[in-house]
Amino acid sequence: MGKARLLVAGTPRIAVISTGDELVDVADTPLPYQIRRSNSYSLQAALREMHILSADLYHLPDARELIYQELKRLLQSYD
Repeated sequence: MGKARLLVAGTPRIAVISTGDELVDVADTPLPYQIRRSNSYSLQAALREMHILSADLYHLPDARELIYQELKRLLQSYD
């Protein structure tokens, strides 16, 4: 749109979604084929800097039907 600032009626409801069986929680020790799921926390922190305090984190495993169902559900609850 080419707009740097927008007027909004309210704070958007945001879901930060990570996917993949190779990602583990930051508190867990990854196996040789895994990495820590840290990007979602970085995105959540960046959103907080923009005064968006309600960004929820979700992680979905590599399961096509589950991803489809969860995305369908989340799209109804988030902007």
